[in-house]
Amino acid sequence: MLKGWIGCGETVVLFGQSGSMKSFVAVDIAFHVATGRDWCGHRVRESVGVLVVLGEGQAGYQKRLKALALHHGVTDAPIYVVPEPVALDREGDKLKSWVALAEQVLGVRIGLVLLDTLSLMLGDADENSNADVGRALNAARSATSGRTLLFVHHNGHADGARERGAYQIRANADTRILCKPR
Repeated sequence: MLKGWIGCGETVVLFGQSGSMKSFVAVDIAFHVATGRDWCGHRVRESVGVLVVLGEGQAGYQKRLKALALHHGVTDAPIYVVPEPVALDREGDKLKSWVALAEQVLGVRIGLVLLDTLSLMLGDADENSNADVGRALNAARSATSGRTLLFVHHNGHADGARERGAYQIRANADTRILCKPR
């Protein structure tokens, strides 16, 4: 999907501390994938539709997308935003229906599903429970049928180089991207 960074059908966790711009990086990646534009010198394999599921920052995302479109002279990026979280522990069908709705509205296949943030998508699942996190991530993969998943998450360990919560977050990720402030 994004050469050297993200493969098609992968589960990706983009994480960092508060203020590390992880949501900005995620929306920038999503925009470039949706429009087929190279991202930071890395080739986008092909333009695909993007579904963005937000647990936080709803107003900011719309502004970021508008600014990206204006900056790049794009009038119609295939991005569908759902301004509410999905409880992956019990609402996998809801995520599946949002993928279908986004494809219908946009008229293209959704290839990337961005969920910001992981902790707000877990519903009643315990972020520190390997069993709960494993079930939630499996539900997301099942609901999205092989599409690439990009989760925004926080770090929380002393060295800052690992995701907060259960080890299953790390173990279930095909790709992990750490955002650090300069």
